[in-house]
Amino acid sequence: MAMNEEEQSKVTRESFVATWEALINGGVSREIVAAIAMSMALAELTSLFGKAVTAHGLEKLPDTIRSGAFDAKK
Repeated sequence: MAMNEEEQSKVTRESFVATWEALINGGVSREIVAAIAMSMALAELTSLFGKAVTAHGLEKLPDTIRSGAFDAKK
């Protein structure tokens, strides 16, 4: 049976966090992990939606970051 979007998000988040932590605990710097994750995400978005759509979608990213949307949860 196929997973719905919520289930897919949960499984992906859990797997991503586990992999991220394993890399950090294995000696890879957080900066390297973050840079590779961002690069891979942008490459995949570009592959899926094209350069123009991806770039347009990222235009508001600076404001989103400044608003605190990505602040670490305490």
